Amino acid sequence: MRHQLVCHPDTPNAAIDSLWAEATRDHTNHLRILFHLSGVLDEIRLAPPGLPQWADGLWQRSCLEAFVRPVGGDAYVELNFSPSLSWAAYEFDTYRHGMRAAGLSAPPDLKRCDSHSTLEMTTR
Repeated sequence: MRHQLVCHPDTPNAAIDSLWAEATRDHTNHLRILFHLSGVLDEIRLAPPGLPQWADGLWQRSCLEAFVRPVGGDAYVELNFSPSLSWAAYEFDTYRHGMRAAGLSAPPDLKRCDSHSTLEMTTR
């Protein structure tokens, strides 16, 4: 399912034409998320790609986020992905309460693909 995303209201950026995410499940029931950003990338401050690693506080800088919860549930997982390929995952009991590092069975498999006017990041 594809969702159109918007920049945080405190940090609008006219260089961004479009930002969307698409979440699917693969044949092993793993969550796969594709983020697609298009615009004038030379005018957007993007962290250069590095080694995938866990990093706290990504939401305080440029990152892409996903929030996952079961239908009818209050608990959810917040996933943060940086263009640098750093990532973080947190569990919450309810909206913004009970935050703790999520116990993932394995780190996400992050990939970044750039062109002149698009950035795509996928995670699984």
